[in-house]
Amino acid sequence: MASDFRKRSGSCWTCKVRRKKCDEKQPACDACGSRTIQCSGYAIDKPEWMDGGALQQRELENIQTLVKQNKSRNRKIYLREHAQKRRQQQEPEREVDPTSSPPHHQFSENITLQEQSEEELLVENNVLP
Repeated sequence: MASDFRKRSGSCWTCKVRRKKCDEKQPACDACGSRTIQCSGYAIDKPEWMDGGALQQRELENIQTLVKQNKSRNRKIYLREHAQKRRQQQEPEREVDPTSSPPHHQFSENITLQEQSEEELLVENNVLP
């Protein structure tokens, strides 16, 4: 006797289309969350794009593009943070002598940092002497 009962394979639709192992966490799996892509969930009914044809291929390409972009962005963030930590470790701690005067700058103290950087750009571009 055939029944209309469909057994769910367990993977979210995003992991299915990517052919990746899914940890089946609810409401979104960690495989999608760690790659910062949208988890399509575990509904019994297939999403519109899961048609085995052009729509599914387009969705897969979109997901792959997002994964690559997010991986690249996360890598840049990691490298930036790692470089900052290395710089902080390499810089010796400077002891401040309370009797010494603060360093003098070529700009007056009441100029804001933004004005200072604007003035530096003008000097670099030979607008100001």
